[in-house]
Amino acid sequence: MLAAIITLVMPYFLIVFEPNQIFLFFTFMMVLQLVFVIKLMPETKGKPLEEINSRI
Repeated sequence: MLAAIITLVMPYFLIVFEPNQIFLFFTFMMVLQLVFVIKLMPETKGKPLEEINSRI
């Protein structure tokens, strides 16, 4: 769904903003996503499914 939205608004963004500004915006968003995953997503490697489900 988000890919479709990006596809629809990208021509408008290319008119309004310079390509490097768009690239920097998406880079910033990816860094925020990385921080979110590192800080808030629990590690599940090597844990049984029962232990993972008990934390929900």
